[in-house]
Amino acid sequence: MLELEKLQKSYRKNEVLRDVSITVKDGESVCFVGANGAGKSTLLKIIVGALKPDAGTILWNGKAVDGTFLSEHVGYVPQENPLFEDLTVKDNLELWYANDKASLQKDLEDGWLFYFGMHKIYKKPVKKLSGGMKKRLSICCALAGDPDVLVMDEPGAALDLMAKNEILRLIKNFTRKGKSVIITSHEMSEITFCDSLYGIRDGSTVTLDKEITDLDPAQWYHLSTDYAITNHLFIGFEDGTFRPNGQMSRAMFAMVLWRVAGSPASSAALPFADVAADAWYADAVRWAYAAGVINGVSTTAFDPESPVTREQMVTMIVRYAEKTGVVTGARDDLSQFSD
Repeated sequence: MLELEKLQKSYRKNEVLRDVSITVKDGESVCFVGANGAGKSTLLKIIVGALKPDAGTILWNGKAVDGTFLSEHVGYVPQENPLFEDLTVKDNLELWYANDKASLQKDLEDGWLFYFGMHKIYKKPVKKLSGGMKKRLSICCALAGDPDVLVMDEPGAALDLMAKNEILRLIKNFTRKGKSVIITSHEMSEITFCDSLYGIRDGSTVTLDKEITDLDPAQWYHLSTDYAITNHLFIGFEDGTFRPNGQMSRAMFAMVLWRVAGSPASSAALPFADVAADAWYADAVRWAYAAGVINGVSTTAFDPESPVTREQMVTMIVRYAEKTGVVTGARDDLSQFSD
């Protein structure tokens, strides 16, 4: 069992983590969500022993441990590519397996390396692999040595559906063995698949329930909200509360429509200067733009945090409905999106 107690971390005067406390049980999968810059990657680096916290304690089965211990017991798949591009798949694996050829051969025949297809690309240079195969190889490197905990930073980002499903099966099979998985993610399939969900807000961890707890069944919007909960449209927005009178940003509403549409992939460009390509809502905004749902927005500014008005919300819903064939005849001039 892994316990984090009141972890703190700052970069000069920028306090990134100030009170992170969670428990990860054996056989449990945990997902962290949060805005970019919230400290998710920093937290993962502390958990794997790559970064030392300024304060706080990490316990392993009740005993305090340091970074050296964690690096030996925790496998880590970072967002960035950790591979040596000019070397072959074989060379990279041998480095991570520390020349334990017996274990390497066994895993190639019936272990994780076989599962991820490493035996098929064993002699290929890494630089000639697709992005999906590089991610698979990165995961295999992290699994070398049979770690007790596997940590992955946005493992499904930019992967095709087959690769994303492989990651979900990995999480399932890894935890079945009594081992633990910790990930960060913006992928709905990964968020809903994990056993526990936490948000990082203002440097602290917040437990995010997968059900809304403050909804009165007698209220007029109960059925629609219940539908939204059941279909995971609100996960990550609030920790167990709905706040019916709270404001919704444009980015959040685009994300809801995107989830309603089934979270489809989109190869469209992202023209807005104020939407980072790796923002948690970027795929939803890219899709909404390609689908004509947010026509009228300046091609340089989306203003993701701006609250969406009722008129704009109705317009976006009608455009979505026309796009999906629910209605026809939606007009692009129903609303102005200028800020």
